Amino acid sequence: MNNNNELHILHEAIFGQKLQEVSDEQIILKALKEGKSDIIMSLLWEEEKNEEYHEWHKVVIQGINEKNRIVFYNPLGHSENIPAGTIIEGEKKGPPRVIEGTGLESVSIEDFMDFFKKRKAVCFLPV
Repeated sequence: MNNNNELHILHEAIFGQKLQEVSDEQIILKALKEGKSDIIMSLLWEEEKNEEYHEWHKVVIQGINEKNRIVFYNPLGHSENIPAGTIIEGEKKGPPRVIEGTGLESVSIEDFMDFFKKRKAVCFLPV
């Protein structure tokens, strides 16, 4: 099970704000459509990278791009040699997603909505 206590403690210590955990995908989609960004999301990730298995992972949602895809920063990242447009998918590779370049990745809005049901996603909004 994922424990987000450390995130709550660090965010309040650094920014002086508490975080509210939101697992309603409609609230997060509405916030993104209103231009909100830098939303932390924790979700079941299931990726093996560099011989280390990441069951749970956090990404930082940046917004909705011109292709109507949810764009996010993935701290695990990928090699600079992987060209934009490359699809990452497969067993132990995390959720299917597209490399956007400049350290960003994206998923369709439909896949993003599924994260909340299938990957137990929760987002963190400042209170």
